[in-house]
Amino acid sequence: MARRLFGPVAWAGYALAAGFAVAALVAGPGLWPSYEHIWWLPDPVLSVLALVPVTVALGACHEAWHWLAGRAVGVPAIFRVSYRGIFLVFETDLTQIVTTARRKRYGPFLAGMAFDVATVAVALGLRLAHHHGLLVLPGWADRLLAAIILFQVIGIIWQWAALVMRSDGYAVLANAMRCHDLYRATWLVSKQRLWRLTGTETAELSGISDHDRRVASWFGLFFLAGVIGMGWMAVSYAVPFLIAMIGWVGHSLTHPALTSLAFWEAVAVTVVVVGQYAAIPALAWRERRLRLRGALR
Repeated sequence: MARRLFGPVAWAGYALAAGFAVAALVAGPGLWPSYEHIWWLPDPVLSVLALVPVTVALGACHEAWHWLAGRAVGVPAIFRVSYRGIFLVFETDLTQIVTTARRKRYGPFLAGMAFDVATVAVALGLRLAHHHGLLVLPGWADRLLAAIILFQVIGIIWQWAALVMRSDGYAVLANAMRCHDLYRATWLVSKQRLWRLTGTETAELSGISDHDRRVASWFGLFFLAGVIGMGWMAVSYAVPFLIAMIGWVGHSLTHPALTSLAFWEAVAVTVVVVGQYAAIPALAWRERRLRLRGALR
């Protein structure tokens, strides 16, 4: 059943969705995502809290599409909650995809972005129909669609910018260049140029194939471009959002009023944010135990 979502007809549909999304964003300046779209309800804090389950569901579906695409090519993929650096994430383990032909790997690697693009296309289509009077949506629904578009567009950019975090884009490029462990090779080659390697790292680098090392000699530029891209996203979206949130939440917490809705909203936001980061060391400890027992790859 999963193969129907990743056959030639389905991929043609994903490609059309991508083309439509790009055309709509370019032709309709009012549709271009802005960090201000996060405030899709009159109450800014409630906007964020209500958006959390939506973004979590979209993130889960992104990874579920990887999982389904892996199963479609016969790979026993594994879906789990994990972390990348300081970010709590859903993760699909496609390790065993190396047993398949390289040309069959692109579908599972690109499946998550295919879901993201399709979501953006549907949301843009609904907003366009609403703005041109072909469909009547409540104001809050139109604003929610704008917030979803923002979240999905950031996710797509992230997949190509976060090469240093072994994103979907990294998997596609590494597969296209026929590399075995491009991430580690790039890290060691770049470190060797900028600093120096330890004895263990020197031995590890010498054990990496000549092909991977040759590609890594210039692929580090893509890592640098990715870091710049993530910096642009931080400046354009994350920093303005955080400044606004810190202002609202900080004022409510420093001037507590137990009967005030704003105070309890600020408490809820704090719990969500702190809870996310508190879960990361707990997951790291759990995964370390599972690896030591051989229960986690």
